[in-house]
Amino acid sequence: MREMRIDILSSSDAPDVARMLNRNSKKYQQYFTPFSFDETTIASMLSSAVRDKFWGVWKEDDLIAFFMLRGMDEGFETPAYGACVAEAHQGMGLLKLTLQFVLSWCKVYSVPKLMLKVHPENAVAKQVYEKFGFVQKGIDEKNKNLIYYYVFT
Repeated sequence: MREMRIDILSSSDAPDVARMLNRNSKKYQQYFTPFSFDETTIASMLSSAVRDKFWGVWKEDDLIAFFMLRGMDEGFETPAYGACVAEAHQGMGLLKLTLQFVLSWCKVYSVPKLMLKVHPENAVAKQVYEKFGFVQKGIDEKNKNLIYYYVFT
C-alpha cells in the first residue's frame, strides 16, 4: 500500500536527513543553509532538541521533506520555521503541507507568533509564505535574508 506520513524526527533519522539534503543540487539547495548537512551535526541537533521540533515527510521509507521550528531551545519566544523539500519532489505541494502542519501545530500549542527567513531571490518560497499570510517585517543584516512573521489572531 502506498503511504505518505509526517513523523517527528530523532537522532536515528540523521542519516536519512543528511542523505536527503545532500542529494539536492547545489543550485537548488542554495537558499536553505541553516546548519551543516553532515550526519554528526544533524544527529546532535535532533538528539538535543527539547522545545525545538523537527519533522520529516516520508514517502514509504524515503524522506522527501524536512521541516522544523527552531530557536525555542535557545530561549527565543517566537519559533523560526524552516523547510526543505527534496529536489525530486518539488512542485508537489509539500512546502504548503509542511507550512499548514506547522501553523496548525502552533495553534494547538498556543504559539502566538511564527517567524521565518527567506532569501530575497527565492521567489517561489516568498510567494507561498505571503499567500499563507506571512508579512515581511525586516531584513537580517548578517545575510540580507527577508524576515517574515505570522501572527495568530
